[in-house]
Amino acid sequence: MVRGSDTAIRLSYSMRATAPKAVREMAMREIGSAFLRFGGDVSQASKYLGIGRATLHRWLKEHAYLRKLLESARTHGPA
Repeated sequence: MVRGSDTAIRLSYSMRATAPKAVREMAMREIGSAFLRFGGDVSQASKYLGIGRATLHRWLKEHAYLRKLLESARTHGPA
């Protein structure tokens, strides 16, 4: 049985290595938008997206682009 919000399920499938590149890029932009919304606060962004904080940290570890988005959000503050 799959658990979680629709957004969490969609992001989980989109962030897989087997997902099409365009889908993964859209998911990363959505995550980056959440980072901007909360000024780089990973806990708040994960709650907003409906995913676990550990999952978001794992994705940050796997994708340099997400790390850049997080750094930028922390620099520029909440939108």
